[in-house]
This record gives sequence, C-alpha cells and structure tokens, in this order.
Amino acid sequence: TVAAAGTAIALTPAVFDNTHTVLVFNGSANIVFLRWQTTNAAITGANGTLLAAGASVTLGVGPLSARPWDGSSVLWADASVNGTVFNVTYVNGLSS
Repeated sequence: TVAAAGTAIALTPAVFDNTHTVLVFNGSANIVFLRWQTTNAAITGANGTLLAAGASVTLGVGPLSARPWDGSSVLWADASVNGTVFNVTYVNGLSS
C-alpha cells in the first residue's frame, strides 16, 4: 500500500537474491508507478514504469549475478492517490 502519493515505498520484502521475475498487479482504480532507485523520491510516468488501473506487469530481473545495479537500488513503488493498494508476486529460482 502506498500511504502517501509522491513518496515512494520500497517493496517489502525486497526482491530476493534468487528472484528472477516480479509480477505486479494493480487492482485499484489508481495509477501505480515502479522504479529501481535508492531513495523514496517520487516516481512518475516520466521516470518510472506506469501501471494503469486494472493492469499488470511482468518484470524480468534476471539472476543476481547479471543485475546491473550496485546492490543499493531496490524496487520502489509510488501511486497517484494516497492509500493505493497493489499486489506483488516474486517468482524465485533454486539459486541466485
């Protein structure tokens, strides 16, 4: 749940080392934004992935050894309206 629009939240739990795919479903009537970043800075359609109401997205994050970030970036979410609820599913492999 994004409590305050314009203030991103880190997904909890964070993407695991052995996660290879992240599925996000926005069952709300609002817009959800996703982005890999290091702070709770606002995420918008201009700097992140826009997930419209009723839409879903599949993010292939690849094995840990192939991920392009330095380890400090995590997947964050923001929304267009306070209190927006969305669902996240991690698809994990047997090893990282």
